[in-house]
Amino acid sequence: FYQNTLTFAPGVNDADGDGNPTVHGSRSRDFRAADAGVSNVDPLTGQFFGFVNSESIEVIDVVTAGAGVEFGRAQGGFARIVQKQGSNDFEGVFEMYYRSDLFDGDGAADNSDLPNPGFDSYQPSVQISGPIVKDKLWYRLSHELISEEDPVNTTTELVTVNTEQWIHSDQITWQVSPRNKLAVL
Repeated sequence: FYQNTLTFAPGVNDADGDGNPTVHGSRSRDFRAADAGVSNVDPLTGQFFGFVNSESIEVIDVVTAGAGVEFGRAQGGFARIVQKQGSNDFEGVFEMYYRSDLFDGDGAADNSDLPNPGFDSYQPSVQISGPIVKDKLWYRLSHELISEEDPVNTTTELVTVNTEQWIHSDQITWQVSPRNKLAVL
């Protein structure tokens, strides 16, 4: 997830690993991330809104100090996520992440004599992009499924918790003039 890469920037830390980083000691709710110019921060909680398919990201800019006026309404740092727009070349990417008790033991860091639960986690993703009209109109289709079975130690037994989430990010980009593009997400 893009939240994991933010901590590679100097001064950015995510000590609790929840995806809401701190910058130079600020509170985690003071960090603002914008995806395609739209804030990815919940105004009520200050936490991130949603995930972004990592294959759809072209650039992540992290500003930890000296931000311009376009980054208003935060006291900590800022991140700007720019997604791919498509190009005149066809591109297709498929990724598959897999986690299982076969590779990860009981997965719950449990050292007791409780029986190990079986679990599997899948994370397939696909991204396809290319031209609709060369040099004028492009598309990008990005889809990802996160299906996880996480083992949890309840002190009396090890159980698995199932979660499933889809991440969709589709875009059509039109070159309106030599200097302007219009993107529909």
